Formats: sequence, C-alpha cells, structure tokens
Amino acid sequence: MKIELTEGLEWNYDALFCQLLPVIDRLMQNDYPRLLSLLYQIDLSPAAINIAKTEQPDISENELIPSLIIYREFKKVVFRMYYSSIKK
Repeated sequence: MKIELTEGLEWNYDALFCQLLPVIDRLMQNDYPRLLSLLYQIDLSPAAINIAKTEQPDISENELIPSLIIYREFKKVVFRMYYSSIKK
C-alpha cells in the first residue's frame, strides 16, 4: 500500500485517513483475517476497538479503525522519541 503525505500535520492526518479508509473497507469486506493480522501487527486489539466503539457509537467501524490505527502509530512515534531522549 502506497501512502503519500503532504506537508503540515493537520493535512497529513486527513490525507492518511482518506487513504486508509478504502483499504480498511476492502479488508473488512473481502479479507477479514488479513485485517485481523494487520491489526495484530500494529498492536491494536479487538478489545481496544470495542472500547472505542462504545465510546463513539455514532462512528462506523470502517471509519473508527483507520483513526485508531493512526492514533496507535502516532503513540509509537511519541514513545520512541521520548525514550530515545531519556537515554541521551
């Protein structure tokens, strides 16, 4: 999957979300086991998705999963930056 990002954080989120949404839709409809495998690799558990669904019931699962993926990956970057600065 090729992802293209623009400059500026707010635009990157929107662009990334828009690029992830059709991929997640396609996986949910055609290859759910592969989606589960992807979520496992990202470290996004079904329990976390279920919690998010109950907290945000007005958002469809197809839209919720890309936002959770972006959030999880952002947390990983922040943690790496934080812990790499502590080691120095």
